[in-house]
Amino acid sequence: DMVKWILILSLTYFSAWRSVAQDFVVSAPVAVAPGYGNYHPQTEILGDQQPGIIWTNSTTNHLYFSKRTGEQTFSTPVQLNPTGTQVQDYNWSGPDLCAEGSNVYVAYHDLGYETGHIYLVKSTDYGLTFGDTVRIDNLTDAYPQFPDVAVLNDTIYVAYMKHGMLTMNPQMVLSRSVDGGQSFEPFVDATAWVGAEACDCCQPELIVDNQRIVIFYRQNSANTRDIKAVVSYDRGLTFSNQFSPDDHNWTISACPSTGP
Repeated sequence: DMVKWILILSLTYFSAWRSVAQDFVVSAPVAVAPGYGNYHPQTEILGDQQPGIIWTNSTTNHLYFSKRTGEQTFSTPVQLNPTGTQVQDYNWSGPDLCAEGSNVYVAYHDLGYETGHIYLVKSTDYGLTFGDTVRIDNLTDAYPQFPDVAVLNDTIYVAYMKHGMLTMNPQMVLSRSVDGGQSFEPFVDATAWVGAEACDCCQPELIVDNQRIVIFYRQNSANTRDIKAVVSYDRGLTFSNQFSPDDHNWTISACPSTGP
């Protein structure tokens, strides 16, 4: 099944029926990058209104970026991890990207579950070229996992899991950059104050607007693993509210490897 081995992007078009209804039409699939792998694709509409997409190759452990150049064409993939390095990749989790104006930001974890770190690469020309890596996490007594990145007004926010080496206690934290991605501030605890662990194998989702920063994550309360949300109202300096969008009391004494 060649579809299994080719990244595809379905170009979706909307046409309004006056102000009442819409037609939903899906085009034929367009091959983005045959032969470059197909793990955990993520896509965003860039500042030039073209879709950009990242994914990883499970054989080489490389991270790639491509963007649409025509109705049926995409650019030759650009490898984002530096030569001689590899990224940590799964079919259910991996790097993340966001875009604002002409800037494109990609956060990823390099290879090594307990030894790797989280890095940012940035493009200032709509994804045509990318700069050098900048380390996001400043952990020395724990290791980071599962980065998710968002940007607002050139402040970059990265949520990720902080996993202890001795005492375990995985929790979600947030690091931010207020200088356009040149450096990152020390992490802020996002979930430990809630009183339960974060699921140690589940990807989070980070949402940012003018008033709030929200981290959705899977909690682990004695193997009850429901989705929770924590909220910051001060641009990520503190997290002071918690919501439960999922109260199904799903209990599983195993690693679900799924996130919100």
